[in-house]
Amino acid sequence: MGSNDRLIQYRNLSPQDQATFRRWLWLNTVVGAILAVGLLAMALVGSNADRSQTEVAAGAAAGEAHANVLPNRLSPK
Repeated sequence: MGSNDRLIQYRNLSPQDQATFRRWLWLNTVVGAILAVGLLAMALVGSNADRSQTEVAAGAAAGEAHANVLPNRLSPK
């Protein structure tokens, strides 16, 4: 079924069915956009989490202490 056939089929719908289809299409667009934003947010949070662990490891190797690094309890004071 080509896109031209779908357009003809849509035009043959009653005005009430066309309005129902437009509402359904709009709702799917909104839900898809919300899901896309959520996936993007999770990707950004995940990429920041990996980077912060790398920064903590690099700082520990350089002898810098950060607030989120736990002290080594076995080291002499």
